[in-house]
Amino acid sequence: MKATKSAKEIVIEFEAAWLLGDYATVRRLLADEVTFAGPFEAVHDADAYVASLERAGERLERMEIRKIFAADDDVAVFCDLVMKAPLPTSFVARWYTVEDGKIRAARVVFDGRPFASAAPPARS
Repeated sequence: MKATKSAKEIVIEFEAAWLLGDYATVRRLLADEVTFAGPFEAVHDADAYVASLERAGERLERMEIRKIFAADDDVAVFCDLVMKAPLPTSFVARWYTVEDGKIRAARVVFDGRPFASAAPPARS
C-alpha cells in the first residue's frame, strides 16, 4: 500500500506545478471549495484560484524559496517572487492548509504597495 503524501509534499508539488505553468496539476491539488485570501483578492473555489494563479504566473519570472515550515496539515512557504520588469521582487509568506490530500486554504501576505497600480480590479 502506497503511503499518502504529507501536507509539505503536496504544497511543494503545487508550488512546482505553478512555476511550470502546469495548471492541470495545480487544479488537481486543490479542494473544490478552496479558499484563498491575498492582498488584492479573495476567492472561494478552485477554478477562481487557478485563474488568479494564471494571472500572477504571467508576471512571474521565478520563485526563490527561502524556507518551508510544516506542522501537521499546515505548511508555510517563505519566498522571494522575482517578477518580470518593471515589477519588483517581493518577499512573500504563503500559508496553506491541506485536508484529505488537497489544499483547502491558502493565504498570501506581502507588501502590495509596489503592485497596486498593476493589480487587476478587485472582484465583487
